[in-house]
Amino acid sequence: MGKYAPTLTLLTFSPLLLLFNDFILQPLPRPHPYIGCDDVFKALIWTPFSLYILSKLTLLTLPTPSSFHSHVSTILSGLYVYGFGVNHSTNACSNYLENHGSITPDIVHWYDEICGHYVIVIVYALVQLYWMLNGLREEVKEKYDYVKIIAVFGGYMSSLLILESRGVEVMIPLDIIIVAVSFKGGPRELGEYCRANSLVHLGVWVAWYGRFGRWVEPSELKGMGWDPVDIFFGGMISMRSFS
Repeated sequence: MGKYAPTLTLLTFSPLLLLFNDFILQPLPRPHPYIGCDDVFKALIWTPFSLYILSKLTLLTLPTPSSFHSHVSTILSGLYVYGFGVNHSTNACSNYLENHGSITPDIVHWYDEICGHYVIVIVYALVQLYWMLNGLREEVKEKYDYVKIIAVFGGYMSSLLILESRGVEVMIPLDIIIVAVSFKGGPRELGEYCRANSLVHLGVWVAWYGRFGRWVEPSELKGMGWDPVDIFFGGMISMRSFS
């Protein structure tokens, strides 16, 4: 097991923290008519935690800290938080408008479904490329079977989340680039993880499109919700049950 494995494990299984919303937070009284406890959890805990994991992996890949790397990391971190911020704030706006019987304007929908989601997806891919383009390539023969295994799970989960965010068209070329770069750049352990993760993405999306004729959002299948527990288990059965 390499030096990146513990942090990659956190990255892989971190979406499962959102299951906390299903069983604990969603049933609680809302702190605000248009913002639930689960929204607060995602904004104040989940977003900083996921940013911490990505930042820690980025620091581990850098041979020596420099102002250039600091600037790039700051920009990527800012964009990542911006994407989540746009998503959370526009969801609150949509809830407000719906509760007042108003139609959600196209601009609110655009910021939520296009701007916010696309920024998150693109930054997630750029961070992986940054790891491989700037990290040192270790000349080791270790196979890193563990990170490949967890990457399959992580790739499946994130492929469904990207489907739900409508970011497949944006992520496909980025995943192809990640696979290509992973053979040459960056630490081998991270390369193995990112490659397996991206290949699972592409495999799931090809199968998904072949089954449904489009990249339908998991939440549209059998009335499933956005939360990962529904998407994860529903995604596994939807290939057979959707009609």
